Amino acid sequence: MLIRHGFVSKPRFKRGMTLIELLISLSIIALMTGVALPAFSYYQRRSVVDNDAQALIQMFNYARALQNNPDNYSRNGPNGEWNYELRLTNDSKNRNMALYSAADPNTIIDQLTLSENIEIGYQSGSPNKGNGLKITFSGKPPAEVVTCNVLCDKKIEIRLRSSAPYSTERTVTILNTTLNTNGSLKQPLSISLK
Repeated sequence: MLIRHGFVSKPRFKRGMTLIELLISLSIIALMTGVALPAFSYYQRRSVVDNDAQALIQMFNYARALQNNPDNYSRNGPNGEWNYELRLTNDSKNRNMALYSAADPNTIIDQLTLSENIEIGYQSGSPNKGNGLKITFSGKPPAEVVTCNVLCDKKIEIRLRSSAPYSTERTVTILNTTLNTNGSLKQPLSISLK
């Protein structure tokens, strides 16, 4: 017993949460979770698309680095030129980009496997579903050039898109080397991400 100023007082018991307060708290938590899950799912898909787009850029830059490395193993093509080829595969089972040497077009030097839920397309004059794109590197900087098996004299756009319901898209743009009429460099080969 507690004694205060000569009076005897009984200790007070702390009251717990009532059932109503508990239900209100749970409903607020459920509402916040319901709002946050779609946003989290969108950010997850966007992260996957961003990672795949960055990996494509790295593979492209790796092929350029090999192309420009004079100490690399023999990579002479059929006409004596040094070149590499990137092949994009986009079917229901395989979504990848593989790097080959022109000296041995059947041996994969490096391969990048893209996420399953990514749709790939490319634009180089006309839209395509992305299967069978071949990008070949030739020349040395600053006059290095990319060619491909479809019309791609100025630029190639490779689009990566996640599937619905929370779709997001990134575009990898490869701008080819362009020269002025007098043969001087107008624009070097470049790659960017949108």
